[in-house]
Amino acid sequence: MNLKILSSKLKEFQNIDETVITTLYTLSIRSLLVLISLAALTVVALYPILHNSIIIWFLSLVILIGYRLYSAHLFKQDPEKYSMTVWYKKFIVSAIITALIFSTLGFIFIHQVDYYYQIYILAVVLGLSSGSIVSLSPDIRLNLVYAGILMFPLTLTMLFLYDTPIHYILAISLILYFIAQVTTIYTMDKRKKEFDTLQSEHMLLESLFKNAPLGIFTYNKDLEVLECNDKLTALFEHDKEKVIGLNLNDLPDSRVLGALENAITEGPQTYEGPYISLNGKDFWIDAKAFSFSDTSNRVLGGVGMIEDKSKENAALKELEYMVQHDMLTGLLNRRGF
Repeated sequence: MNLKILSSKLKEFQNIDETVITTLYTLSIRSLLVLISLAALTVVALYPILHNSIIIWFLSLVILIGYRLYSAHLFKQDPEKYSMTVWYKKFIVSAIITALIFSTLGFIFIHQVDYYYQIYILAVVLGLSSGSIVSLSPDIRLNLVYAGILMFPLTLTMLFLYDTPIHYILAISLILYFIAQVTTIYTMDKRKKEFDTLQSEHMLLESLFKNAPLGIFTYNKDLEVLECNDKLTALFEHDKEKVIGLNLNDLPDSRVLGALENAITEGPQTYEGPYISLNGKDFWIDAKAFSFSDTSNRVLGGVGMIEDKSKENAALKELEYMVQHDMLTGLLNRRGF
């Protein structure tokens, strides 16, 4: 049973959302242009020492980044050319190869230069690692792998490059930096999921608010209407501009006011009975009201829901009349007496 649960969790973890893939390709365009610029600056800085080897390194990056830019353009123009799984695999493979090429600065080329250039290489790798947090933020797995590929070889190099206290301190600092980076990545991913959940809930509530068959409105603790849906304005034949901002104390019919006011302090309230609208029309309504709060459970106002029961009430009165009167004479029958 535990194995089945674990297998299910792994499959869930391996799934990738289409939105994530789209965001990855969208963010990659700008980040790739930054990468190629940084690679060009690195060639200029290290060419006097590394010569042809850094040129070969740069050309391999140019080819790879050119391919990634072409893939991003192709994805934008024709995302249905491949399945989303293929698009995702193409992205992660090319991103990992990019990280591997840049990581060679930290475990191959760094041995061939003096202290000043080592500091430059250290700054480049740290900058890339930091920048990837944003550009790869849609996918926490790729983000962690990319950062690890960049940081792990550099950290090992600092441990074994020279047997000096400063290099041990640098290695420990890099480890702490990587831990902080992992924490940041996890925090960003957690907040993103929370934001997506809140956004989904907000969209659902907004859809219900707009399309519900009931008249719905919200009001603050001063009983001023904050928002209302189209059903409410259609029900009472009011203009939305007239309703929003209206103080409920100014309603010509105050019979429903008690339920709306008490809902803020005493919990859910109901009112069913007659109601005269702002236009002077008679209704029989079923009104329900309840309070709404912020994340700290501080009550901000109330929500009112109005259902027109005029037809049902008229039908009920007609039925009661028929039960108590003779249909031919209209006089009271035995039940009526």
